[in-house]
Amino acid sequence: MAVSDFGGQVSHLVREKVRSWCYGGNNYRRDAAALVYASGLQQRVLAWSMADLRRIATDPLQRGHYSVAEAVNQLYQPDRAGWLLTELTEWTRSADTRLHAARALVTLAHKPSATSAYGRPELLVRLAGAEADAAQLARLWRIALVEPALSTNAWSAFASWLWHADRDERLRPPAVDLLNQLAASPRMRRRLAFFLTSSRVSDDRLPWWVREVVDAS
Repeated sequence: MAVSDFGGQVSHLVREKVRSWCYGGNNYRRDAAALVYASGLQQRVLAWSMADLRRIATDPLQRGHYSVAEAVNQLYQPDRAGWLLTELTEWTRSADTRLHAARALVTLAHKPSATSAYGRPELLVRLAGAEADAAQLARLWRIALVEPALSTNAWSAFASWLWHADRDERLRPPAVDLLNQLAASPRMRRRLAFFLTSSRVSDDRLPWWVREVVDAS
């Protein structure tokens, strides 16, 4: 049952109760709040929901859970892409919330666009439409691609982005921009060359435009 199933005053009380769990001293109530948010609860103001999730994410009990990432996924709408990426980028500045920001990015990276054919990645479509920031995405990807608990899933999602960009010229320029920002670090460029060569970005070998970036000296 979602909050929207309740009447106005009751839904307000539910939101207030869940919010109180986020800021109380009981870790298990924060865990319960994370699960409720992951099931689709939203505060009336997006910033309030993200503030609650950030508080939950600081709880050490949540490090092994994906509830915060799924809750961010539930909050996502195309017109919120830029705002959410800005907020997640801020999360990366704290060790307490960095992992959750990367998890949320990978979760969103797998989301197909509802308005684009052939399952094109939603965030890549937003990036192509200048509704998402390449620098913010690069910062989030950089963490996700090297985080041991996330890297396998992250590389798979990233390779999928490049696969779609190779088949849709409208997606290629923003993909190249993102690649260039990631490859600005020689260490990350070497990782890109290694992992993308062994992935299924293309049927046989890396596309020339990917190779041009990762092989640059």
